[in-house]
Amino acid sequence: MASYDIYNWRETKPRVWQREADEIETHHAALGKAYEESGGEALDCLFHACLTLPVPEGGDLEATSTLFFEALHIGWARLRHLAPADSPPTTEVATLFIITPPQPSTSNINRDIIIRCGHDVIDGTGGLQVMNALLHHPAQAFDQGPGHTLPVFDDKEVARLSPPLRVAVGAPQKLTPELMERLKFLGTCSMKDATSPIEKATIPILRAGSFGEGKCRRRCVRGK
Repeated sequence: MASYDIYNWRETKPRVWQREADEIETHHAALGKAYEESGGEALDCLFHACLTLPVPEGGDLEATSTLFFEALHIGWARLRHLAPADSPPTTEVATLFIITPPQPSTSNINRDIIIRCGHDVIDGTGGLQVMNALLHHPAQAFDQGPGHTLPVFDDKEVARLSPPLRVAVGAPQKLTPELMERLKFLGTCSMKDATSPIEKATIPILRAGSFGEGKCRRRCVRGK
């Protein structure tokens, strides 16, 4: 296991904790900045879930909707407590959207939950895990009703701040000759695939000293 003291979380001022970013985090942050400067869009991850909540028999649609939003707020607080580094509330880093679509009947409550987050903060798998937790905790709070409990933020949640990927997987500080050969082989395969008429999902072709945009088919659709 490699030792990376620079990636340890440190309290830079009261209740503000920071750490150094590793190569993957800085790569995605720099890539998003490059796209913005060239008129493109930053590489964000979007996660979407459609919820349907039945109104209890004899219950009221408005009252059930109010309970749902209360449970969602409680669940968000529990998620922030358990995973403080995975759900930041700032627009530049992550945004949670709760959309109310047209209600076809009074027997169900429909909501669309959307998380938009920069790729330098989260990947596809991590986003699905956050979405799963975001749905689990409100459901638990909704079932508990008035007997629900709120987490206590007492700074102990600092111990659950997430490390960068390099630390999480125990990557060596320096690549071994075997890993260097492996990367060289994968790069060669990617270059061969780039000339194929059939497009394949491959790792980026890495060249020493080069940096720039690749092919991008992303388009940002903004509402009025």
